[in-house]
Amino acid sequence: MIKKIRRTLLRKNNGGFTLSEVIVSSALVGILLVGMMAFITPAMNMMHNEEVDSRAKTVAETIDSYINGSLRNAVYVAMFEHANMDDDINDMSGIIYNNTALNNMKDFVKNPGNTTVYELRCIGIRRMYDDKRQEFKYVLTNETVLNKDVRLDSNKTYEVFDMCFYDKLYPEISLRRLTNQVDGAPALDPADVKNVPAMETAINIHNDDDIDEDSLILVGKGYINFINIRSGILNSGDFKIYPETDTHVRTADEAKTAYGYAGDTFIYYVTRKATYNKTP
Repeated sequence: MIKKIRRTLLRKNNGGFTLSEVIVSSALVGILLVGMMAFITPAMNMMHNEEVDSRAKTVAETIDSYINGSLRNAVYVAMFEHANMDDDINDMSGIIYNNTALNNMKDFVKNPGNTTVYELRCIGIRRMYDDKRQEFKYVLTNETVLNKDVRLDSNKTYEVFDMCFYDKLYPEISLRRLTNQVDGAPALDPADVKNVPAMETAINIHNDDDIDEDSLILVGKGYINFINIRSGILNSGDFKIYPETDTHVRTADEAKTAYGYAGDTFIYYVTRKATYNKTP
């Protein structure tokens, strides 16, 4: 009986795969996997690209909404691109510090009749270091303007949104003064072209901090209507908007040569001070 059981077990142990069969099976599985990856990889890339495009659109819309909400009640606006805070703003010999438009804004705020009503503010698009991710990002910031000056307090730069909001996305902002001439229309007599109390915001999103054409993944546009200027209450003819007055402190290439990146953007604007009802 024992011998019979041993012979049965020996016959079962001899029923395994041969080495050739294992090799052929492995090869077939490998071929199947390669074929599956040919379909899976493009699908995964497409899903990733769609996710990046969706995030880029969200970033552009959110930044545009913040800038629009901040500027639409402004009575002065001036923007400076490819700039450096230390060299151009906080240095008394800097280009922005001595900018005529910006000093007009400062003088307006310092006027005794305006000093208790208006204040000079600044929004920045700054290249800042993310300690958690250990990488540089372009971040929308709320800058603190020193009292009755155009210089910025380097210790009071506040990020409007969390750093993670910009992961692998790099926003680029520009403003353009609008006129009554529609783009693409026949050329008008320059005397007939009038400025209107509105601006176009261009918010481009890149996937590389070089901020060049090769890294551009989304082009967005928005529009700002200046409520106070349009109403004519605070202005009679001379709209206090300077988006194209010495706005390019230097070119992007010049900024890269000087600072190693395309520089920062600063949007100065004058608006009413926030007031709160005081309860007795």
